[in-house]
Amino acid sequence: MFRTGASLLALLFLVAGCGSLSIVNKPEAEKIKTVAIVSVYSNKVIYNRSPSSNGGALGGLMALKTLATDGVKAYENLEMKDPKIVNVGLKRFHSEFSKVGPWKVVPHTDVIKSAAYQKFTTKAPTTMKVKEGMINKTVNLKDEFIPAKGMVPFVVTHGSDEAVRAQLKQLAKELKVDAVAVVKLDVGYTPSTAVGNVGSAAAAAGADVMIVNRNGEFAVATAAHKKGEGTYETSDGTIAMAGNLAYSKELEELIINAIGKTATYYGKEINKNL
Repeated sequence: MFRTGASLLALLFLVAGCGSLSIVNKPEAEKIKTVAIVSVYSNKVIYNRSPSSNGGALGGLMALKTLATDGVKAYENLEMKDPKIVNVGLKRFHSEFSKVGPWKVVPHTDVIKSAAYQKFTTKAPTTMKVKEGMINKTVNLKDEFIPAKGMVPFVVTHGSDEAVRAQLKQLAKELKVDAVAVVKLDVGYTPSTAVGNVGSAAAAAGADVMIVNRNGEFAVATAAHKKGEGTYETSDGTIAMAGNLAYSKELEELIINAIGKTATYYGKEINKNL
């Protein structure tokens, strides 16, 4: 496990009775009995997380150029074309959330088919503002992220305004659940090159887990994962690489393994702090 970006943890909750930090807002989380996962999505480009790279979902092309002989080719090869990995991520988080205390997690198929969720998807933002260096820009979410089948990427952070949380609050009420969960996956690879661009790489996965209750309050809020900062789990195995790292079934399986470990980590953290 890699843990970086400690300064971001300042926004997390203080555990009652001590000075340690927690991802769980216990007074709000303890009220939860039913949860609906309403958005699971991931960066499209599987990027290089090495310290020398300019990692992050929006810096994927620059990151890949650090190890690739042809940056454009590497970028194309490592772009997710379908939501298979994200679909598995949804199932993994559903499984782990189901192990948390008294939580009952609504089947995602029921969520997606509901009239409330269909209405939610039509009102969800389709763009977001980002800052790259000194430049502020607006990007289309569909260009940067890939959601689980039937879902939309929904961006929610510690700094999200009332309107964003209000949408989730309303959705929780209409779905008749105590809280709704949004999981933003951040996936990449960490190379270990022996000579030049020849070596191996492990997959790495982190997640922003944001759970908002029907009062519009954060019950769970993790530190943001941005350009490799945050808590990451690495795959148990590695993949050989020589020059460009191509997208393959083997890499896919390593990413799924890392996502599964991340889901397990957060499930245990929530349970531990309830």
